[in-house]
Amino acid sequence: MHENFRDSILEPGDSVVIRTLYRPVRELEFLITAADDDPERGLISWLSPLGNAVLGKKVGDKVEYTIGPRTLKVEILAIRKKYHDQG
Repeated sequence: MHENFRDSILEPGDSVVIRTLYRPVRELEFLITAADDDPERGLISWLSPLGNAVLGKKVGDKVEYTIGPRTLKVEILAIRKKYHDQG
């Protein structure tokens, strides 16, 4: 089960679970980081097209981003905050 923070906005340092809305449809999890993209290690830079598209979004949002001539669409399924109050 995905840990959903429905009211949370995706920020650098958070992890995001997305579903691709193009073929092949897949669920992927990435850490949004300042580092260069390394999808094989689960890292996406917030400066990349995908990272930039999902930053500031919430669970349930569908976003589009462009890579070269292709426009791709993903849905945000879960956000895992880098920290949250135990309070």
